[in-house]
Amino acid sequence: MGIQDLQTFIQSYAPGGCVSIDLLKIAARNRKPQPLGRRLRLVLDAECCLDRLYGGYFSDWASGGQWNRMVQFLSTLIQNMQAHGIELVVFFNGCLEPDRAEQWQQAQQSVRHRATSILRHLASKGTPPPKVWWIAPECLRTCLRMALRHLNVSVMCSMYDHRQEVIAFCRENNYNGLLVEDPEYAAFDPPRYFSSQQLKLTYKGALETKEYLMGKVAEALELSNNKLPAVAALLGNHLISEESLDPFHRKICPGHQTGKIPSDVLVKAVASFVKGLGSAMDDVDEIVAQVFPGSGSSHLRSKLQAAFKYYMNGTKEGFLSYKSGARGRNGKSRTKSKSENDKKPSQSEPQALKFASDAADSLEALQPTPSIKVDPPSTEDCSNEITVTNGLASLQLSSSSSSSTSSAPSPNPASHDAELNLAGLVSAEVLRTASERHSKGMMAPQIHQILSLGQIRLSAVLEDETELPLAHLFFRPVRQMVYGILFNLHHLSFLQSHKAAKDKATQIAHINLDSIAVQEIVWLKDSSRVDRVKPERVGWGVPTVQRLWFGSTVDDKRRRLRAFLSCMRSDTTMILNPHYVPQPMLLFACVIRYIMSHTDQPILRKQELDALIAQAFSPELINANFLQDLQLPRLNVRGVQLAALVMNGIENALLANDACGAPIPWLMCCPWLYFDGKLFQYKLLKAENVRGLPELCDHRMDDVLKIERMKEAILEGISPHFARVPPPQPMPLPLRVPPPVNLMPTPLMPVFPHNGRGGGARGRNMVAEGGRLRVAGIVVGQWGDNYGSSANGRSQPNRNVPFQQAGGKGYMNSGMPNLYQNYNARGDPKSVRLAVRGRGAVQNGRRGRATKKLTPNGTISKGGKVGPESKSASALKTESGSQPNGHPEEKTASLQEPSCQ
Repeated sequence: MGIQDLQTFIQSYAPGGCVSIDLLKIAARNRKPQPLGRRLRLVLDAECCLDRLYGGYFSDWASGGQWNRMVQFLSTLIQNMQAHGIELVVFFNGCLEPDRAEQWQQAQQSVRHRATSILRHLASKGTPPPKVWWIAPECLRTCLRMALRHLNVSVMCSMYDHRQEVIAFCRENNYNGLLVEDPEYAAFDPPRYFSSQQLKLTYKGALETKEYLMGKVAEALELSNNKLPAVAALLGNHLISEESLDPFHRKICPGHQTGKIPSDVLVKAVASFVKGLGSAMDDVDEIVAQVFPGSGSSHLRSKLQAAFKYYMNGTKEGFLSYKSGARGRNGKSRTKSKSENDKKPSQSEPQALKFASDAADSLEALQPTPSIKVDPPSTEDCSNEITVTNGLASLQLSSSSSSSTSSAPSPNPASHDAELNLAGLVSAEVLRTASERHSKGMMAPQIHQILSLGQIRLSAVLEDETELPLAHLFFRPVRQMVYGILFNLHHLSFLQSHKAAKDKATQIAHINLDSIAVQEIVWLKDSSRVDRVKPERVGWGVPTVQRLWFGSTVDDKRRRLRAFLSCMRSDTTMILNPHYVPQPMLLFACVIRYIMSHTDQPILRKQELDALIAQAFSPELINANFLQDLQLPRLNVRGVQLAALVMNGIENALLANDACGAPIPWLMCCPWLYFDGKLFQYKLLKAENVRGLPELCDHRMDDVLKIERMKEAILEGISPHFARVPPPQPMPLPLRVPPPVNLMPTPLMPVFPHNGRGGGARGRNMVAEGGRLRVAGIVVGQWGDNYGSSANGRSQPNRNVPFQQAGGKGYMNSGMPNLYQNYNARGDPKSVRLAVRGRGAVQNGRRGRATKKLTPNGTISKGGKVGPESKSASALKTESGSQPNGHPEEKTASLQEPSCQ
């Protein structure tokens, strides 16, 4: 996008615009002038530095998340900042921002491309992927919110426009600067602009980063700071694309009519154009007319006007009008409910409305309850709910919660009817509580999106479609029951089925339950998909969401917990027994049970189930230093995808817990209490190579007992079906390449049978396919197949194979016929002296066995003397083995070559 060129210009082409600083030293200098001490107050945009908050580019980010290591790093970082007087507020993006839908799709496409590269790397090499492919582990934002909240750090979550709310919070509460990495913040001209991407906590105790001096940047552009919003609007942004402004850019850059315009050239050209406007700078319409002359560019003019107003609202002068009028992208005022107008994201604001589970002790609700009888709501209860609901008839959430919702086209034609019905399905108290808890980061951000817009986005996951199911589709039934609870589906169906209730609630009675749906924008493969998902009933008389959130009786606590367990398909007795499932592992056990409940398509293997539970009980789970130093021999593709599936299930379980009124306290839902991706990969590799569970637990029998109990609770009422382990892949057989054909003439050499000792010349093994002898690169000899022996070196009798006989017909040189039948291959007569070596044999004057004589007719005579006709022949000494006539002996034969003349 064009506005990214502004960030490139600031970092590389603005003299003195980027300097290295130490935040701790700045905080120390800031406290010196005043005796009481003035803290350095910064606003951190977590979306710009997710990798830094996670702890850097660790090699285990692909294994499912190393959450205890993340908490340890955050604890060290926050302690250093608080010790030096730095106050930090962390912002997360909790809004959909339909105007930035194209940016979201581009980001998800990039994530999906890197995920594919990671899986291919793991499949081919099995080593941790390189850091350039870093993607956020599943459930990272949720874990960061919970960890920062655990460390007493102020957490905020945007509701409508993330960047506008961040800069407005900074200006309204007099914070000293922003810790971000986004050129749009530079266009707002913040008090101070620190780089979050360069944030680094060194071992020397320094908190290093870079500061971008916007005054120096404005000097390099020869502009004043208040004209930077015009530069950002004319470069191209999420409101008007760079392609739409390309003719204008070519016009002001005459030397670059083709190809991409360099960043420094484009930024300076736009700044020169803004500088040349002079007094016309205050007239936006005149600027737009110069950029888009002619009458056919009305839609582009409106987009450019919206871009000018958007960046002006972020400046020091313009944010006041944005705060009072809450202008949207097209400049029209946005109507808000009373609760939203009164809301101010400041530290002095009173605490958000609490759940009943927050005020009271909810641990007693975790005790086993064999059977909970829930009666249907009475007529009095219905009338009370009807009165509250009728009071919301005038609240149009679909048009008031966000100005961009009304202007953005609806992806689904039927979504308009569903949005109109959302206003009358939730009470004002529930909506106000959801809004305030959302803004303080105390609730899953999807709940406010569901209640206000009826739409959520589901980002890409590190997965493929080969073995494991897609995570978003696999856990969709959980979200469907959450939708049914939030929209009081059981309560509405009860009202429509009773005549007395129909008379008192005519408006509710005419609501079409089939029109209630939530749009899920799911990123699958290489594109996004919009699914219209209908809510589902839980299966029993679940109370309304108002009673689930604010009911304080013991029955209300039990119903909250049962509603959550029903969403996770875990409404059993044993799973609530702390002797079987410890309370900090209840949510994790529900996720595992939900995965195991899919008996039609088994997902987990037995060793995978053991590894998941074993790592939760492992004493190394809380040892962050041990896990950081742990070296994995390899990373399994299936193990990485399984960890992503489990973490996606944990995120959906946290959504269901918040929707049901938080029956499980958030301190018992923290993922670092029961899961670590690196430890899970280690246990999974170990489970594939050990014989049983005791060996997997290093023979800690207490852990074995705990694992068996928890497994029994998880599989209660389920006939477990485990996924089959694929058979080991057979090793491919080596290809047998035929020897190359020798085109050079070679001397004829005899082919002798292979000796049984596995020794050719000097006892070395001979190749069964034959071989060649090369001297100085020239083939001087070759021999054929060694048919006389097996692979183990022993001779095999009765093999009808061609061989060279003394004076007989045979083949030599790989199939060449013997042209000299009356002579052997060395030119000697047929008579050959054969001396058999062995124990007690005489050979060359030594004592040995009797000498055998080969007669001219091809027979062997057992005489002690050799005829005179054979004395001139060459002596062939054999160490037993196959005789030239094909009869084997016990020993092998060796050829005694004559000395070269």
